[in-house]
Amino acid sequence: MADQPKNFTGPRELVWEFALCWSFGVGRANLAAGLLSLLLVGCSQKSGSEGSGSGFPGANEGVRDFSALLQSLQTEGTAPPTKAAQYRQFDVVYPAAGIMIPNRTLVYFKGGKINPDSDSRVLVAMQADADKTGGWVLLENGEVQDLTASEIQALKPAGEPIK
Repeated sequence: MADQPKNFTGPRELVWEFALCWSFGVGRANLAAGLLSLLLVGCSQKSGSEGSGSGFPGANEGVRDFSALLQSLQTEGTAPPTKAAQYRQFDVVYPAAGIMIPNRTLVYFKGGKINPDSDSRVLVAMQADADKTGGWVLLENGEVQDLTASEIQALKPAGEPIK
């Protein structure tokens, strides 16, 4: 391996190192992991792009993700879990909901369901402390909205918050 450059000074040397590692099988897993991590660096979430700014970054996605989870459970005829920790089982398919409910950054009201034909404004889920500071909510008709604290306090919750 005397031909391998000691210091990378440009793209030619980087290509050489890649080809050398790949052809000899040296560190393929490490090389693949490194390339994957470089690719994922550009996939981070923009902060502060969640609407009016009353919610913390990710709150909008968390409520929307929970809406999709709840709709999926309803379609399957499965009752939603009654304990916050039980939502971790969904973190692979519904990552935001599977993390935010057990971490108490998203509150689900027991018995809450999505009914697109509903005219009532029943609160199914909300960003934690949204009733005090405003934030993202899921309504019974399936709408996800960014509301003020007073608007949220005027809504009827579907039930008690799960613990």
